[in-house]
Amino acid sequence: MARDWRSLLKVDPTDWLPERENPSVRHFALRDILDCSDKDPEIVEARAAIRRYKKVSKIFRKQKPGGYWESAEHPYHPKYKSTYWQIIILGLLGLDKGDERVRRASGYIFQFQLEDGGFTTFREEGAKRKYQWVKKRLLEKERENPPFEAWAQEKIREYEMSCLTGNVAAALIRLGYASDGRVRRALKWLAEVQNADGKWILESTPSGRMQTNPEQKGKPSKWVTLNALRVIKRLYKDRV
Repeated sequence: MARDWRSLLKVDPTDWLPERENPSVRHFALRDILDCSDKDPEIVEARAAIRRYKKVSKIFRKQKPGGYWESAEHPYHPKYKSTYWQIIILGLLGLDKGDERVRRASGYIFQFQLEDGGFTTFREEGAKRKYQWVKKRLLEKERENPPFEAWAQEKIREYEMSCLTGNVAAALIRLGYASDGRVRRALKWLAEVQNADGKWILESTPSGRMQTNPEQKGKPSKWVTLNALRVIKRLYKDRV
């Protein structure tokens, strides 16, 4: 006779997780642990409570009228406080595009999706600040400045990254954008930049800012590959 998975636990905590104090955990516990359907009244109640959750309210209090957090030019920096990071967090907390604040934030980050589908860390306005720094350094070395337009387009493409695109696409799918053509375009781009050997490259790493770098920049990355496959599989499951 098959044993229930809870028989492996020292004590069953499943009565504790659905308490109303944390509606995000309550929602996921009811859905993923207790197998309640999305139409269950308790699930519906928990999902509605997430929008009023004090942690969620604190995040949205810092949202700007344009839908972004921190800088309008940089959705990636400062790390963990800017818009890309908030989109990821809101999806993990159980929000969706039924919330007007989420729609404003999503509309903002779609501005940083390039024509071929990948997401970048800045566009022309954000490139201006980096260009001024480069210009100053080149003047100090008495070297000629590159034309801004060509330089900016090259940098914008350089920071169109598969790791970033995979994380943003995954967040957008959680927020209810799985059927959106822009998300499908992002995943098509992810598939196109996959290496011939099936792996994805780590384009950027926080060198010197962590105790250790998990992987080497410019080399095939198991973490990036795992994340790309997760998001492609998730979208495929949602479409079949």
